[in-house]
Amino acid sequence: MMNETSKTNGINGETISENEEEEEEKEGNDDRQHSSSFLRLLNAPRNSVCNANTIHSISSFRSDHLSRKSTHKLLDNPNLFAIELTEKLSPPWIENTFEKRECVRFTAQSKDAERCGCGRSLSAHSSASRLFYTLPYHLLEKEQEVWTIANNTQTSTTDAFGTIVFQGGAHAHKAQYVRLSYDSEPLDVMYLMEKVWGLEAPRLVITVHGGMSNFELQERLGRLFRKGMLKAAQTTGAWIITSGLDSGVVRHVAKALDEAGISARMRSQIVTIGIAPWGVIKRKERLIRKNEHVYYDVHSLSVNANVGILNDRHSYFLLADNGTVGRFGADLHLRQNLENHIATYGCNGRKVPVVCTLLEGGISSINAIHDYVTMKPDIPAIICDGSGRAADLISFAARYINPDGTFAAEVGEKLQNLIKMVFPESDQDGILSKITECVLHDDLLRIFRYGEEEEEDVDFVILSTVLQKQNLPPDEQLALTLSWNR
Repeated sequence: MMNETSKTNGINGETISENEEEEEEKEGNDDRQHSSSFLRLLNAPRNSVCNANTIHSISSFRSDHLSRKSTHKLLDNPNLFAIELTEKLSPPWIENTFEKRECVRFTAQSKDAERCGCGRSLSAHSSASRLFYTLPYHLLEKEQEVWTIANNTQTSTTDAFGTIVFQGGAHAHKAQYVRLSYDSEPLDVMYLMEKVWGLEAPRLVITVHGGMSNFELQERLGRLFRKGMLKAAQTTGAWIITSGLDSGVVRHVAKALDEAGISARMRSQIVTIGIAPWGVIKRKERLIRKNEHVYYDVHSLSVNANVGILNDRHSYFLLADNGTVGRFGADLHLRQNLENHIATYGCNGRKVPVVCTLLEGGISSINAIHDYVTMKPDIPAIICDGSGRAADLISFAARYINPDGTFAAEVGEKLQNLIKMVFPESDQDGILSKITECVLHDDLLRIFRYGEEEEEDVDFVILSTVLQKQNLPPDEQLALTLSWNR
């Protein structure tokens, strides 16, 4: 099917670089009305949490699965399916389906009366949203009002989708992108990727988690991981999902493509999908274009504490928007919902296993692993021991935990000391509890111990983990094994 971006005539693009004067974000509400997709009419907007200034009203991103229920109803009802299909075939589908989120009600932070809970300053808000301006409640001797996505944001038609043309390298590399709400319906996202962007349905999804900050790996461990992950993706037609930002573990994924020495054409056949938070992207204002080419020079941009740069080794970007700016986390809900949908319903009637790999990582990585192995659907996780921080803590606990779920006194004390050393400013008891729950689910947890299993390639570890820890039908097991040539 023709790609959405192929409908443009010519190239109307602009280059994003550090030397350009930064444009102000488009303020206020978009007064254009649009038709919401039928799927989203079944679900009310959900609240979320991004930092200490927001209320966490969802106990888990994977607990309710409202989107799954709506998807199941749709597939069971031919009339609803016909209505949805008719709408999908009516242009412009992306604008009619996906939405952005913007803060429409200024609520001051407790420690900064001039900054809203969304992360933007008072002056950066529209005049309409400033009508709701309130001082921090501690100044009024009242209970503090807390900024939430449900109460403070509003959706409107997405205004950013098209093609990013990455510059600065030997060859220009293109990627499709769209700005969409963090709670977008997974079925819509799958339709976008398969029917609009033209991706082939995967036989496997490898979701890569790890540290957001840059970190060094032991040379041989890094090489084993990169080579094995790339081989797994190439031989099975897997989708690789990352955070899409050019730092930390994502750089190791990108390095795998560079080390392989494959051509740009071959590289385009490896599906790398970046699910990144819209609110932290450097020069995101310049991406606000509809079905155009935008030039993005990653080598001319510098990274600050609360911003990120898109990695140019990805071919597709889902830019999750929850109305916040300069805060990470908007991508987590969208990413987990999409992965859960694939793990539950598969693609084109075929079951598609999802497997997680962890390299280094922080507290968010521990939370992600905990969700993968303790909640439904079952998603196995491969932990690379020796890569650092979260991965090493989980590996240590898995090695020494007793069958009854306890640790010997000296082991428990050492584990607590390690957690305190790695995460000194965090809830150490809570981290210990989550790590313990993770390692108790050894039916879904696989520890790749560098030095002990180096005779095994990482791609074999991924394959064996999928076959051993997911209940694939026999024909799917055979097809996956044959494609891997193992």
